[in-house]
Amino acid sequence: MRQIDVDMHLAEYRIKSSQRDQLQAEITWMEASLQELEDEGAGPMLRAVVPDGMPHASGYGDPTARYGMMLTDAKDLKAYQELSAALREARKEYAKLQYECRIVDAWLAGLTEKHRIVIKGKVIGGQTWREVGEALARQTGKKNYSREGMRRLCAVACENLYAIAGCNLKKTTKLA
Repeated sequence: MRQIDVDMHLAEYRIKSSQRDQLQAEITWMEASLQELEDEGAGPMLRAVVPDGMPHASGYGDPTARYGMMLTDAKDLKAYQELSAALREARKEYAKLQYECRIVDAWLAGLTEKHRIVIKGKVIGGQTWREVGEALARQTGKKNYSREGMRRLCAVACENLYAIAGCNLKKTTKLA
């Protein structure tokens, strides 16, 4: 992976994470709506009690029987099919977003706590150096972080992140 790809993943992480959470809520709603349609599709008037002494499930597990019941009960089969298609698409999109967010989560998990705070605050969150310094102070107990010190910490954190992501780094600075 290239550094520019890592930077792009980090820049988009906050938005994609929010989109993933919103999609999860929509999927939950769609599943509940589909379940409601299915429950209504097998109306109580058409369910006959079979007196054979064997336990039976409530409803129909066979998709053809479920559609047939919806048609005989005059339910809107088209709405059901559209909602099912929308749910499939939402699940695909959710899986894609989940994968992209897990990549960044895995990278962040490989960093130290200080580096994670700096990357999450400055690179992902877009916070000011002052806000990042306050978060570091809360975590470490150290009172003052200079802006230059935080920039160096951020540079080291980015190098470590690129290494975790598998970027080919060439050292451009010489150690004194």
